[in-house]
Amino acid sequence: MQPASGSESNSVQDKASTPDRENLMFKKIDDKTVILWIINNGHFTGDGRRLSYCSDQVQRAYAGQRRTGQQTRN
Repeated sequence: MQPASGSESNSVQDKASTPDRENLMFKKIDDKTVILWIINNGHFTGDGRRLSYCSDQVQRAYAGQRRTGQQTRN
């Protein structure tokens, strides 16, 4: 994969290109899980949020349960 070039590319490390001074940092935990931190003006805004990948099939099943009011807790 080639990096973007030209006037349309911005580095997230270039503070001048991010006027609100907010950046995202991800750390991979395993094949399906990352931790997301939001960094605002050089400071972490919280403890981080654990995010997990769910396949399309799992997401559709969850959405179907929510529509019918049969949501289950894992």
